[in-house]
Order: sequence, then structure tokens, then C-alpha cells
Amino acid sequence: MCSGTESPLLALGLITRALKKDHGVDLHFEHVFSCEIVPWKQAYIERNFKPPLLFRDVTELGNEEATTAYGAKITVPIDVDMLIAGTSCVDYSTLNNQKQDIEAKGESGETFRGMMRWVQRAQPTIVILENVCGAPWPKVAKDVEKAGYSASFSRFDTKNYYIPHTRMRVYLFAVREQGSRGERKAQKWLESVKSLQRPCSAPYDAFLLAADDPRIQVGRERLVKGDSSRAKTVVEWAKCEARHARARLEEQLGNRRPLTNWSENGTCKMQDFAWIDWASAQVDRVWDLMDISFMRAAAKGYDSTYKSILWNLSQNVDRQIGSSVPGISPCMTPTMIPYLNFRGGPMLGVEALGLQGLPVDELVLTRETEDNLSDLAGNAMSSTVVGTAMVVALFLCGELLCDVIPEDPDADMDTDQDKNRIPGEDLVSGFDQLAVSDLDLAKLRDVPLKELLEKANASARLCACEGR
Repeated sequence: MCSGTESPLLALGLITRALKKDHGVDLHFEHVFSCEIVPWKQAYIERNFKPPLLFRDVTELGNEEATTAYGAKITVPIDVDMLIAGTSCVDYSTLNNQKQDIEAKGESGETFRGMMRWVQRAQPTIVILENVCGAPWPKVAKDVEKAGYSASFSRFDTKNYYIPHTRMRVYLFAVREQGSRGERKAQKWLESVKSLQRPCSAPYDAFLLAADDPRIQVGRERLVKGDSSRAKTVVEWAKCEARHARARLEEQLGNRRPLTNWSENGTCKMQDFAWIDWASAQVDRVWDLMDISFMRAAAKGYDSTYKSILWNLSQNVDRQIGSSVPGISPCMTPTMIPYLNFRGGPMLGVEALGLQGLPVDELVLTRETEDNLSDLAGNAMSSTVVGTAMVVALFLCGELLCDVIPEDPDADMDTDQDKNRIPGEDLVSGFDQLAVSDLDLAKLRDVPLKELLEKANASARLCACEGR
């Protein structure tokens, strides 16, 4: 329900494929129904997943019948083993200045209550919920437990699950089993998902499209020609301009514009490798924010155009506009303008989907605009996180799904047999080929001029315009 990009389905598909390839195990699952109210997202789901039923409004699912995306009244299925839901977060978001509680009649509260009415009717064995950290999770857990479940919840960050993307979200696991057994399962789920953390080891630019990929040129043209609602318009930015001036003054940055060289007549002049056509379409506020961010980096002693640093140009100057760690992307939001310093242009929507761990090469994205793709990426569950949550839940609740009770229920739940074992230790080989040597970072040596010139030549930035 309301999972947006159907990331749980994509994660399960990747997991079943890996099980078949690595272990010869076939894992089959049946997609019972989806629910999405936005028409173009309904089209995306229908095109890529072809669900047996695609309902329109989650608030209707507590009834015996609900309206489909095509307008028909269909009986709502209740024979379901596992529900994954990400109800609306708009009323809980930190970007919302008019937040509402779950009890209010806002979009977030209404969609949650609609989902809970279906849970009370269907009583699925497993329920997994995802939402922003600002949601009232103690109240959510209490409501789920009243429906006959044992529940636990915690925060999980995407960058701790393989992908260099700072995305903090809360996941709740509930099992239709109360008492000590249910509580142990809920607690074991929490411990197991955390024990399966694997911090990212590659920068976000490793997840981007190659510079000469045809989709880069297509996306660039779509952004410039007005496919995006972010096309340049006359914007009054007097309030923002005052904040920018204060930031320059307080941080002693001066009044120069070294990155964009923009002027009040509506022109800018970026570096030769930058997406000048895209940059020229931006507004004064964005240009000035880029210059301030560039000078902030210079004040710290580095040139941001040579670093894997991503700026969110939709934020105000006095907010955190990028990740504090190079190579790690800040949280993707539906309306953000993600600026890649080393590219001199924005991250495309299809690339943002890749930073959620989604197999973008397998998706049919022929009708979605750049804004649509950014919206999908900003609302998606990270596949590595929700995939881990689902696998652990299926493992712990296997006997409930199969109606088989093991002789020692706790034996199968103990996955931490060796507390001292290093994760992935059995996957590393060649220790006998490693050599130990001292590393002296202060050591100096004479380097021939010829060698210096060769290394300087090898470090030159080459043009990618003569690509495929």
C-alpha cells in the first residue's frame, strides 16, 4: 500500500534471483494487490508490475469493496500473508511548517487509519510499515498492538545498508502473535536487521550513469526544454536575498560570485565542463546559493568542483544543503534540485532511483518526466533496507506462514551463533598474499620532473562529449 515505486516488489525480485543463482533455491511470492492514488504513478505500477488489482484509495480498503484505478468496485482481498505499507508522510515531514498529529484529519492520519481498518479485517501474519522519523511511532505501535500484534520499530539509515545515501527512516515490524513468543520475534527482528548492516564502501558517483550514456543527454535536454516544472521563471527572492547577504557577512565570504559569475541581467558563466544550458535556466537564488556553497568549501581549503559533493539547491542558505561527508548523498526528496559538483549539473531522476537501490535498467520509464522520476525516487523505500526487513521477517515467521511449529522455536531464531565472527569474513580470501609494511606519510623523496609531468598529464579532466 502506498509504496510509491513498489520498491518492496523490486527488492523481493532481486532477492529471489540471488537465491536461485547462489543457492539454487526457488522463492515464489504472489503479488495480491497494490494501492496508489496518483494517476501517473498508477500508470507506472501497471506498466512495470501488472498487479492483479490496483486500488485507487487506501482509505477505502477497510470496506468490503473499494474502487480500482479504472473506476470499478471490486471486493478487497484479505487472504494476505504480508503487508508492506508506506502511508503518507506529508503531515510529519520536517519540511512541513504546519504539521498534524496522526489523530487529525490530515492526509497522513487518514491514510494510516484506512490501512489499519484493512489490517483489522484481513489480519495478515506480517505487517511492515515505513515512514519518516517524525511520525508518532509509539502511537502507531500501540494501534497495531491493539489489533492483535506484537510490534517493534527502529530507525534505519540507507548508508548503513550498502548504498551511499543518507536516508533515515523508521520501519515497524508486527507479527500476528501476542505473548512472549510474539514479543521475542519482534525483538529478534529488530536485532537481526541491525546485525545485517553493511556500511557503504563506494561513493554515490559509482551509482550514476556514465558520462556518455545516452540517457544523460536525453535527460539534460528534457530539463532544459521545459519537461521539468523547474524551468526558469521570474521569481521574487527578496527575503532569500537578505538571508544570503547575512550569510555572506557573518561567514566573511565577501560579495564575489566565483562559480557562476551571474549578473542581475539574467546571465551566468559556468566552467566549460558544466551544463551551461541547464545553469542558464536557473534563477538568481540558485546561482547565489551555488556561489556561497562554493566559497564555504574554499574557506575550508578545497575546491568543490573536484569533489564528490552533492548540493540540494532547493534548500535555503541557512539550512544544511549537502552531506557533510564527500561521496555520501544527502536525503533525496521529491522536489529537491540535486547538484553534482564534479558534473556541473544536476543528478537526473533515473540516477536518483538508482541511489535507492532500484534496478533502473529493468524498469520501463518511457512516460515519466524528470519531475515524475524525482518524485518516485524521493518517496521510495530503499530496496536494501526494506529487502532486509522482509527477509528477516519471513525467516522469523516461517512457521506461522507454513502452519508448522518447530520443536524448538527459539533455535531457528538465533542467527548470531558466533558473536566474535567478523561479517563477511568467509567471503575474503588471499590473506597469505598480503604483506605488512610501515606507512610513513611524512617521508619525502626526490621525484624526476618527467615523472611529475606524466602524473599531471594522467590527472587531466578529459571531455566526455565525444561519447557513445
